[in-house]
Amino acid sequence: MNKKTLVIGSLLAVGIFAVLVCVGMVTGFSVAKPFISVDPVSDKNVGDQFTITGTTSLPAGTEMLAEVYPASFEDQKGTGSGAFTGATGTITIAGSTGSSNTWAFPVDTSTFQPMEYLVTMSSFKGDPSKGDYVKGDLFGTTRFALHPGSGAGISTGTDRAVAGGILIDPILDTTAGETLVITGKTNLSAGTALTVKVLPVVMEGSRITGDYKNPEREAETTVIRGSGLNNRFSVSLDTRLLSVSDHIVTISDGTVTGTALFNILAGTGTANPGTATGTYIRIDPIADKTTGDLLIVSGATNFPNGTILMVQVGSPGIGFGSDTMVRTGTGGVNRYSMPADTSLLRPGTQTVTVTNMKGDLNKGDYGLGNVNGTATFTLKGTYRGTDTPVQATITTNDYIRIKAIGDKSVGDQFLITGTTSLPAGTGLIWEVMPYTGTMPTGLDLDAKGIMANNAVTKGDGTSNRVSLAVDMSTMKPGKWVALVGVIKGEPNAGSIEIENLTGTAYFTLK
Repeated sequence: MNKKTLVIGSLLAVGIFAVLVCVGMVTGFSVAKPFISVDPVSDKNVGDQFTITGTTSLPAGTEMLAEVYPASFEDQKGTGSGAFTGATGTITIAGSTGSSNTWAFPVDTSTFQPMEYLVTMSSFKGDPSKGDYVKGDLFGTTRFALHPGSGAGISTGTDRAVAGGILIDPILDTTAGETLVITGKTNLSAGTALTVKVLPVVMEGSRITGDYKNPEREAETTVIRGSGLNNRFSVSLDTRLLSVSDHIVTISDGTVTGTALFNILAGTGTANPGTATGTYIRIDPIADKTTGDLLIVSGATNFPNGTILMVQVGSPGIGFGSDTMVRTGTGGVNRYSMPADTSLLRPGTQTVTVTNMKGDLNKGDYGLGNVNGTATFTLKGTYRGTDTPVQATITTNDYIRIKAIGDKSVGDQFLITGTTSLPAGTGLIWEVMPYTGTMPTGLDLDAKGIMANNAVTKGDGTSNRVSLAVDMSTMKPGKWVALVGVIKGEPNAGSIEIENLTGTAYFTLK
């Protein structure tokens, strides 16, 4: 059987114009020990009081950070209150139930806005006495929907502090240059010193986090005596040096920490152009999809033409990422767009994160920047993937067939689909390249086109499915060919072999 070796590390060097970095060999998310598990939370109504529970391998007596916050951050200025609602606090892990320890976090939704919420339980790391006690890398998540109830909305009558000691009042979206006043309540004693840090939101998978060691803004304040059950705190911040993006604010006395989320919006304000970044990424609303549908992630940004953005799509533990390029727009607002295939995603709520890329690939410091936008959508249907990659044994009766591709235009984004006799989970490699007049039987490392890898998914009948989302925005008109073949070997091992079981289809790009 004819074979051709592809050295993965050389893709950019050999002239391939664009590489779709797709994690095609997607596997199910398995939690390795140590772990934090969050029990499912049913839908609730505003005003409900309930307890979020779960188990963990962390020892009894250990503290964890509990966060309940909106699952997506829409710009609500002009269409709503602009407030981000939620709850945070620290809890102590209880005793054992068999092989795991239990934990519980009480939640009062009286002050919450009706929307979908994300629950994140995180470990701590560091030493409180040294001032480096921060969120760790171990976490567990779940989601729930909060529906309007009697008295829905922001309540001003409640005077309860969240378990753990610090509750930050909802923060309105703030235009860069305006003064931001952050207030809240606490059961800490009057006179307690608090440290305030503001940092951009970043996404790690579907977890919201930030660079706590490098805040954009830092300040100090002191707890003052309040009325009723709780004391109060307040701090004013200059937003001129804050980036135009979603932010996390943390307020801590070194042991107890409260967090909240808010937007810094682009605007004239009084920001100093020489120091404020003023950069943003916005994602267009995404309609619900069904597994196998084409997903187009698009939006607006003021990053310059040619900037590379990383688009990540998925739910906790499973998903894929690919890069796209900013294109010149109008009125100083540039645009980006990237197609994606939803075949390998599990149905449910999906998070989309678009982040700028920074650094130099040749210098080894190329990676995610600190400006991003996030959005969510619901994926319906049935799971087409498989949790176990398959190394298929190919017989003479096996086949891969790509469905006919009609004429396309430069700029089109579409799905190439087909059928195969191979089992779901079989690794595939694709190349979409200019047609040279000879039917390709393997990869052409000198072609300027698109290359990607993914896996066979479950079909609707007796055959399984092959598919690839392609973007022809930067390609030249002419005759093109799409080729798909079977991967032999491990893609992450540095090189792979391509089995000579292939499928091809031709089309004209106008």
